[in-house]
Amino acid sequence: METAAAISEPLGLPVHAEPLICEYGRLYDDPGLSAAEMRERFPSVRLDSSFPSTGGWAADSDDESKEELVERASGTLEKLCRMRSSGERSVALVTHAHFSGYLVGMTLEIPLARLSANRMRLFNSGVTCIEFFSDYRIVWYANATAHLGEVVTSESSLMWATAGNASA
Repeated sequence: METAAAISEPLGLPVHAEPLICEYGRLYDDPGLSAAEMRERFPSVRLDSSFPSTGGWAADSDDESKEELVERASGTLEKLCRMRSSGERSVALVTHAHFSGYLVGMTLEIPLARLSANRMRLFNSGVTCIEFFSDYRIVWYANATAHLGEVVTSESSLMWATAGNASA
């Protein structure tokens, strides 16, 4: 939510927290924040009633199968499509790389049997823009990282850039 808040504040746009949208495996051993804690740290974030007022929102989920990840991504995609069909103009979805890889892969109708984080690799902080129409989608750009400065295009580039920086 820190990233979403940082993006939304200068634009004057609201942030809606969605419990389906989080990294693969949920929060691992972390129970997450309660609704009260989220409201205290991020007063402008809009929360739905599924966030508990006390206790972490992910306290009951400590692990996740690939099937459960796909189910969450599918639910998120359905919600985005409903928002689009109801006239919502633009939505910026801020999430983690592994989850977003599955979500974008499903958006592009990559068969689930072939879909993995390695086939639809997205970097943390990478920006992907997809325009939804009733019967098709347009990918305007994927995994853009120019806003970070030096563009990292692969793990080998990252290793090269790190090695290059170490010898400089």
